[in-house]
Amino acid sequence: YKCLTDIFRRNPLLHTELDLSNNTPEDVKVKHLSALLQDPHYRLQKLTLLKSADAEEAYKCLTNIFNENPLLNTELDLRYKTPEDVKVKHLSALLQDPHYRLQKLTLYKEGSITEDDCSHLTSALVLNPSHLRELDLNENNPGKSGVRNLCDFLKNPKCNLQKLKLQNIVNEKSCTDLVSALCTNPSHIRELNLRWCELGDSGVEKLCDLLKKHECKLE
Repeated sequence: YKCLTDIFRRNPLLHTELDLSNNTPEDVKVKHLSALLQDPHYRLQKLTLLKSADAEEAYKCLTNIFNENPLLNTELDLRYKTPEDVKVKHLSALLQDPHYRLQKLTLYKEGSITEDDCSHLTSALVLNPSHLRELDLNENNPGKSGVRNLCDFLKNPKCNLQKLKLQNIVNEKSCTDLVSALCTNPSHIRELNLRWCELGDSGVEKLCDLLKKHECKLE
């Protein structure tokens, strides 16, 4: 990778497409590639690190929307996009890609994604849990399967999520399950938004258990 990036840097203007879809670069190799991509003289138009057709389609959709390479983004805000703009199954495939280091994901507002959509997205996060720092699901309906997958994501020791926004989408049972999941991995979460949620007695009790934990860093 170092030799490859050195070559491209010597003649950066002619190279517009780079396909590494059958490679699994280590961190040090990714650093070389990242340094190349940051070079203002390097005019790369297409970078392919994805293997599945769905992920490739997500790459194309998001590139069309944001006019930039989504794999280089650390924040993805889809509040004002509909599922027709970015097919949820494609987005889920993109989220599973270990090269995609998204840190902040904000999803469609006002319940415009379905329970199945939420289930697919949270399943993807379970498979690639270590990069995301902020997840905003406010005003959506994750349903039972979405909450279950979200709990699996939160329990994962590789999960480093710091902010979780679930405004107006959680009932007493879901709240109990989610906070129980946070209790198993409490050291990263800094902000938890449960505004307008039906916590119930059991949800409040679990939330108190979380706050009592020495490792809990909620602010």
